[in-house]
Amino acid sequence: MHIGYLKNIMLSVFDKWDKHHSPTWHGGHIKFWSKNTLSQLLTNSGFKVTDFKGCGRFPYFWKSMMIKAELN
Repeated sequence: MHIGYLKNIMLSVFDKWDKHHSPTWHGGHIKFWSKNTLSQLLTNSGFKVTDFKGCGRFPYFWKSMMIKAELN
């Protein structure tokens, strides 16, 4: 088993993705977003989050997510 896989599982179990990957860091082309970090960015930009959907086979192991927001 690849050590990176175990690290990713531990980050998920202990809810540390936001601390490990800061999506608002300037630089790089890959961004990792959680519901919380994306919601915070939208709220800080004047939006109100109205809905959230995860996309994937298993809940909380989603490959993608969609957040619906409206401008305040």
